[in-house]
Amino acid sequence: GPGTRIDGGVRFTGGLHVDGHIDGNVEASANRAATLSVSDSGVIEGSVAAPHVILNGAIHGDIVAYERVELGATARVSGNVYYGLIEMAMGAEINGKLIHQPREATPNGGSAAA
Repeated sequence: GPGTRIDGGVRFTGGLHVDGHIDGNVEASANRAATLSVSDSGVIEGSVAAPHVILNGAIHGDIVAYERVELGATARVSGNVYYGLIEMAMGAEINGKLIHQPREATPNGGSAAA
C-alpha cells in the first residue's frame, strides 16, 4: 500500500505490485511470467531485475527487464535500463543509459536462467 515501507531486498515469483517504498534491490525469479508493477506513488531505491517491468513511479537504480519494460508518463528512472523490448510514454524520464540486451541476457553477459 502507499504507506508501506520495506527496508531490505525483495525476491518474488509471479507478480509484485508496489504502491509504497522499497529501500533495497527487487529481483524476480527467472520465470518468464514474473512481472513487477510500480504505481505512481511507488518508489524503489535499489536495482530491479525482472522479466517484465511496468513503471509509473520511480526507481533509483538500474533496471534489468529480461523481456519487456513499459515506462508510463509519470515514470522516473535514475539508472541504466537494460531491456529486451521497451515501450515508453511521452513524459517518462530516464537519467541513465538505455541498453538493448538480447532476451535472457544480463548486463554482465551471463544468462538470466541460472
